[in-house]
Amino acid sequence: MTATDLALLVIRIILGITFLMHGAQKLFGWFGGGGMTETTGMLRHLGLAHPAPFAWLLGLVEFVGGFLILIGLLTPLVAALLISDMLVAIVHVHGKNGFFNMKGGYEYNLNLIGLCLGLALIGAGTASVDYQVLGTAMPLDQLPAWVTLVVVIAALGGFLLTEFDRYAAGVRRAGTDQQQRA
Repeated sequence: MTATDLALLVIRIILGITFLMHGAQKLFGWFGGGGMTETTGMLRHLGLAHPAPFAWLLGLVEFVGGFLILIGLLTPLVAALLISDMLVAIVHVHGKNGFFNMKGGYEYNLNLIGLCLGLALIGAGTASVDYQVLGTAMPLDQLPAWVTLVVVIAALGGFLLTEFDRYAAGVRRAGTDQQQRA
């Protein structure tokens, strides 16, 4: 194992455990989290039309994604999904609070994006399921072009889904307001 492989393993362990625990907070209420009730409420407060399905999606992406990063399975794709998750958190929750985490800013989310982006670009390393079983733990530019396209779409997918859902909520509210005036 090279120093690079060891570094990738350390990054994957810390990043994987971090996301796994955050997902457990959302899904199960573990580690001081609010569970699905609070996660759904937060997404409702953000103006989503379908907060309950998105709460499950958010919790599962973080929990399962954290586990997959930890073991190094489908690393570029999972890292892209987690990047999408953090982009949504920055745009809809933390961005308005500035940079610093101590003021509720996006500093923490940006660091997680950086770590995920690094893993997506360089691969999981030799101490991973990607390498040991699938033989695909390689830099993103060495994978087929369609894999790169899927990773880029996945990184933007959660953000786009959230925006479309917020738009649907706005349309639904506008229709309800018009019915109430009639």
